[in-house]
Parts: sequence; C-alpha cells; structure tokens
Amino acid sequence: MVIEINSAGLRKPVREIYPAQELLEVMFSLNIPITLGSDAHHPEQLGEGLADVVRSARQAGYRKVAVLAGRKQSLVSID
Repeated sequence: MVIEINSAGLRKPVREIYPAQELLEVMFSLNIPITLGSDAHHPEQLGEGLADVVRSARQAGYRKVAVLAGRKQSLVSID
C-alpha cells in the first residue's frame, strides 16, 4: 500500500492538504509509504503546492517518498 499526499485542497475552499496532518502522522507510525501529488487539471497547476506537501510529510516524520515505475516501488529522499 502507498498513499498519496495531495495539494489539490489548497486550491479549494477547504484550503488544506489531503489527508490531514493527524492522519499523516498515523500513517507514518504504521510505516505506510507515501507519494506526492498536485491533482493538476491544467498545466499551470502541475506541482502547485508540493512544497507545502513536502513540509507536511516531513512534519509527520517522513524523509522518503515512494516512486512507482514499471510496477516497482523505490524510495527517494525528500531531504
């Protein structure tokens, strides 16, 4: 299992990252890997808010994110 942390909520009225910080901390304690996403629907939205997503992930304890390629997972540092 890998769960995506997504910045799309920062563009919406809710103005927060999905999932919430408390859930990120639980996920980290359960050793669940994460990926990062911006849910871009237009080119100018690509990567939007990812610095905030990385900050939230690091605050929860994450130092690596999962990268998926060819149905294989590897971990990449977010330091």
